[in-house]
Amino acid sequence: MLFFINIRLCSSIFYQYDTEDHKDDLRERLVTDEMERISEIKSCLLHMPDFYHFMMHHGECAFSLIKDEYLSEIMKYSNRVDQKPYFAPLIAALNVEKLQSKFSHLCDEMGVLDQRYQSSLSFS
Repeated sequence: MLFFINIRLCSSIFYQYDTEDHKDDLRERLVTDEMERISEIKSCLLHMPDFYHFMMHHGECAFSLIKDEYLSEIMKYSNRVDQKPYFAPLIAALNVEKLQSKFSHLCDEMGVLDQRYQSSLSFS
């Protein structure tokens, strides 16, 4: 019950400031908050031994699955752009090259690919 009361109180506060300037400010704050949270999660993961182990052994496979999912979503929404042009920004945001670049940067930052290469040399 307290949960619903809290939502109603918060909602009434937002309805008071229902002008375009306040909507933009709220949107800006939400985006900034989301970016900060993603950065915090990334920082935490980079220092976790389990995540390093996962990236060493399964990172490329996981990335391949994510990339396939991206390509699937691009195909799905590309077919609908004619009827629903508002899908165009979504398709533009699903940038596979940028995804590849971020994955490579993450691997470089963690030293995963270097370690993997060195370990493969030691087994030869």
